[in-house]
This record gives sequence, structure tokens and C-alpha cells, in this order.
Amino acid sequence: MKNLILSVALFALAGLPASHAHEGHDHPAGHLKFADGLYHVHLDWTAGPLVSDESVLHLEFRDGATHAVIAAPAAFRVWLNMPDMEEHETPDTVITPVTDDKGAEVPGVFTVASIYFIMPGHWNVNVSLLNPDGTEETQAWNVEVGGEHGGHDAPHAH
Repeated sequence: MKNLILSVALFALAGLPASHAHEGHDHPAGHLKFADGLYHVHLDWTAGPLVSDESVLHLEFRDGATHAVIAAPAAFRVWLNMPDMEEHETPDTVITPVTDDKGAEVPGVFTVASIYFIMPGHWNVNVSLLNPDGTEETQAWNVEVGGEHGGHDAPHAH
């Protein structure tokens, strides 16, 4: 009987996408930890990553212990750079709060647009928290963007 239950459980898990089998919560494409793990940022592509065309991200702030969505703990920005080209950054992204079906902002959930990867290669999608005490903490999601004319390889976090 135990083997049957285990087999059924494994079969059910095998049918789930990998995003549903990470520590009891959805595993996003990008997973950044801030304030020694107190806050997490989950990042998922809604468009992209694309070369020479707009890419768009869905960004959520999460409690580090429960992974429940929380309000952004501080002002923040999202910016790109190519670590292999020290001085190369792209223009600022546009961050918009996500709204529910009644038009109310959903705390801690954002759309990040105006993301432009101007060439293939290794990129950092950086999220910087601008803390009220004047400090800034930045975490980077490493993404490999390849191909020409908008093609791309699957992103991966390091």
C-alpha cells in the first residue's frame, strides 16, 4: 500500500512543472534574497528575454520565511548591466504596480517594462532596495540572452 501511495505521489509530482516543486512555493525564474533573507524578490518573464525588443518582468516581494507576498519594504529600482562590460548599463526600466480587477494596487506586485537587451550575452538584472536609512542593497539575477532578431536562450539564475 505504501508503494502504491508513493507511486501515485511521484506520478502526480512528475506532471507538475518544475516551478511548483520548490520549498512549498512556486519557484520563479529569478529568486533574489535581501536583508539576510528577510525579504525575497521573485522575478518571472512575461515577455522575453529578447534581444533588441522590449522584455517585461513580473516582480513580487515575498516574506523570506513564509514566501507570502508582502508590500515592498523600501523604494526600489530595476536596472541592467553586462558584467563583462564594466561601464555598460541600459536606460532605466519602468516599474508599475499591478492592479486587481477593481483597479486597486496589489501590494508588493509589479510589472517591470522597458527592459532592452541591446545585444546577446551575459546580463545582470539588478534589483536595488533603497532603504530609508540611505543604504542601498543590490542583488543580481544573471541571465544569458542569445540569438539575433529577438531570439533568446532560456534565462538562468546563478
